[in-house]
Amino acid sequence: MVAMNADSSITLRYTPREGNPRRIRLEPAGFGEYDRIVEERRDGHWCVVGHELVDGVKLEAPAAIVTGNPVSFYRGP
Repeated sequence: MVAMNADSSITLRYTPREGNPRRIRLEPAGFGEYDRIVEERRDGHWCVVGHELVDGVKLEAPAAIVTGNPVSFYRGP
């Protein structure tokens, strides 16, 4: 588990079996908080479908992708 830096952001993209592609973005909002933004791809554009302020963000992932260097993508096992 890796704690997020105050200036770090992370994006997770996925496609539900039925529905448009979605992504969850965690963007720094100051004072250790992040804005969790949920977006859906519609007509070629990302549209916000929800958001909330969160804190205590940590990234859990296999050790192979959690390094000191940014990861651009992960295709899974």
